[in-house]
Amino acid sequence: MRPCKQSVILLLLAALFLCACNGQGGLPSGSSSESGTEAGTVESGTPKTVSLATNRVAAYQLILPTERSDILSAAADALSKKLTALTGVPFRILEDDTRDGLPVDGAGEIVIGNCRRTETQERLRGMTYRDSATVVTDANILFIGYEDARVSDAVHRFIAYLEQPGHIEAKGNAVLLHWKRDVTTPYTAYLFADLTLGGTSISEYRIVYPTGEDSAAYRFSAMEIRNSIGKRCGAVLPAVTDTEPEQPYEILVGKTSRQESLALYQGTSAVAGLEYGLSVSGTKLLVVSGGLFSLSSAVRMLDSQIALSENGALDGISRERATLVKSPIPKAQGDYRFMTYNILVEYPGWGSGGVIPAEVEIRREIVSEMILRYRPDVAALEEVFEAWDRQLPPLIEGEYAYVCQTRKDGKCNRNPLIYRKDRLTLIDSGYVDIENPLTRVCRCVTWAVFEDIRTGARFGAMSTHWDPHDAGKRLKQAETMAALSRSLEEQYRIPFVAMGDFNSKPSDAEFRAFMTGSGLADLSGAGGYDHIFCNPAFSVVAKGVEKNNCVQYASDHYPVWVDVTLRKGQE
Repeated sequence: MRPCKQSVILLLLAALFLCACNGQGGLPSGSSSESGTEAGTVESGTPKTVSLATNRVAAYQLILPTERSDILSAAADALSKKLTALTGVPFRILEDDTRDGLPVDGAGEIVIGNCRRTETQERLRGMTYRDSATVVTDANILFIGYEDARVSDAVHRFIAYLEQPGHIEAKGNAVLLHWKRDVTTPYTAYLFADLTLGGTSISEYRIVYPTGEDSAAYRFSAMEIRNSIGKRCGAVLPAVTDTEPEQPYEILVGKTSRQESLALYQGTSAVAGLEYGLSVSGTKLLVVSGGLFSLSSAVRMLDSQIALSENGALDGISRERATLVKSPIPKAQGDYRFMTYNILVEYPGWGSGGVIPAEVEIRREIVSEMILRYRPDVAALEEVFEAWDRQLPPLIEGEYAYVCQTRKDGKCNRNPLIYRKDRLTLIDSGYVDIENPLTRVCRCVTWAVFEDIRTGARFGAMSTHWDPHDAGKRLKQAETMAALSRSLEEQYRIPFVAMGDFNSKPSDAEFRAFMTGSGLADLSGAGGYDHIFCNPAFSVVAKGVEKNNCVQYASDHYPVWVDVTLRKGQE
């Protein structure tokens, strides 16, 4: 059944229910009374009573998908706190895993979102992308839906239900939930009733992504495509690897094993690393990308094509060779290119038993490709924690060397410098703590002195990460680093560049204090928290902030870069 037809049926059912409503409504909405039913909802099942806690032991554990948004995590946290407040016992939040049907410690499960639980997956079948449902069984409580925002809404309606009089009862050693009826909230306001390609409904398609080293990244993009289509018309397409048997209607992401992909990626006109685009070959839609750096741009191009399609018909995509676009990488100008990039501390799971979440796999590849594509002569990296120390060097060490990757006390240096081995020679290096007593190993300055292999010119560079929360600490760190900069320039008689995440803007006192105390100027002009300060011996030729769509997958910061010339005689 196509999504549009299903939504109509659900809406009709909702209307019939409202006409027959006897005043015993389900979950309350913001403006409705407790006895009313939220408009557009369908109730089912019969009332039941379940125990939330017995003998001061929680009867449930909250289960979240491994891959989830912040909004879903926040909803789970709010529900856990509410249940704890009502029962006086803690409710644990666990990630989805393979122990389907094997609850820990004998507890039931409150399953939130698109988890791999069989019960959840069975109930998801037949739901459109933005539908949601709340179901209470004898063993579990389920918040079901594909879209995290809609599931979050269902969770918060459930919390409101818990707060209504008569729904929670303390009886003996137990805290009971009196549940009236299960609730389904269908969604009908999609942009298109259906999407079509060559007259075929998009619901007939599935998304295919390649296996191999970067499979996790391509899977993530496949899910982005699934979500994009779902938001437009409600259809939920399966995403599978290219090891699955071929079917007539497929959306091919990247270089899959399908003949249509191979024909496009092979030969003298093969897709280059920065190219991306869309193409149609027979009944196959190809999302083309020369690498991870441009992959998300191709996904965004498809999303734009869907949004601009007339009546949902995707017939404007070329049926010949893909119309390829290049991700713009500015050509280096001047003598040197400097870059600062906060690559974001590793997510939970890095380095734990070798388990690396898909998101991290993508981040690793994008960060390394960002560096290799821009080819800065020197780059300052921030938040390079232990897992990054293991993951990043093998990907860039062919062209780059690290400075002060490890502190003297054996701990990881979170703010290393990297430099091009074919352009520069390391003369001297070190680090200085700028917070005393040192409570965070990020609060340090890594410094280095380099010599240009071609010209013999020398200059220095620094990498740092100031406190993100305390302006008073940042001011002290600014003063300490300014004194260090002056000292290094006097000692080595060369100009320095200071780069990093300063957590301050030009209007802040610590920003101004550093410029005044160091004599360095902000050549990047980025306006955010990431800056590149240079000695007056450097002159900016070009500058920018890389906001390629894929960058948002890698970090909560954008890379900032400048191309500079070094005044002769100032080396």
